[in-house]
Amino acid sequence: MTIKKAKNGLSLEFLNMKLEYGIPARTLAAMALLGVRYQPKQVPELLTKASYKEIIDAVKEQILDEGMGATWEKFSDACTYNNFTEEMLETLSKRMVILSKGVLSYDYLKEAE
Repeated sequence: MTIKKAKNGLSLEFLNMKLEYGIPARTLAAMALLGVRYQPKQVPELLTKASYKEIIDAVKEQILDEGMGATWEKFSDACTYNNFTEEMLETLSKRMVILSKGVLSYDYLKEAE
């Protein structure tokens, strides 16, 4: 964690996350949907218009609020109580993969191999 002074003069604490392992797009998509499950108007926007950063921000919010544990049990409950579907999960997962290709350049991917 880092404490920095913001432009408005407040000292804010920033949480930096460095993950040492990969997370499948399907899991990230489930976490993003869980992150907006109490705001039903945001779900269609997340599925169609959200940028990669907006999706990842929803994932980070979910991690901070509830952690990564029991993601699939929570998603199953959300399918029952929040009208989520497997189709929504697949749509968002595929969208994340497509959007990530625009975020990461080919040269970066080549260097990372």
